[in-house]
Amino acid sequence: MDYKTTSNSLYAPTTGASTTTSSETNYRENSLAIGYQAALGIQFRLGESLRGFAEIVAYNQSFRPKESLYTSTSTKSGSTTKSTYIYQYKTEGEYTNTKQDGVDVYQSASSNVVMNSVGVGAGILFRF
Repeated sequence: MDYKTTSNSLYAPTTGASTTTSSETNYRENSLAIGYQAALGIQFRLGESLRGFAEIVAYNQSFRPKESLYTSTSTKSGSTTKSTYIYQYKTEGEYTNTKQDGVDVYQSASSNVVMNSVGVGAGILFRF
């Protein structure tokens, strides 16, 4: 499972040129995602063959990435700067900084990436 985040920003000072930045973090080599889903709902009768329902669904999932690739492009006054970094996540040991194919590689402590959502649904059922 790969997981990717993208962000765009604009820095517009009151004087001087503005800077636009677009960045992307691609989490690669992730651990197995583990989580849960829970739902609570009701169903009620609207007629002989017609029923309505409403439900709330909650979802939680987390995974631990082993590596991420960060790329960024900034533009200021027509000049573009591109940056690429690799972050390797470790649970123990020394953290070192190296280069791999001309790209800076940083090692840092491992952490969980958590994804949560809550949804509400409603509908009508027709029974034959």
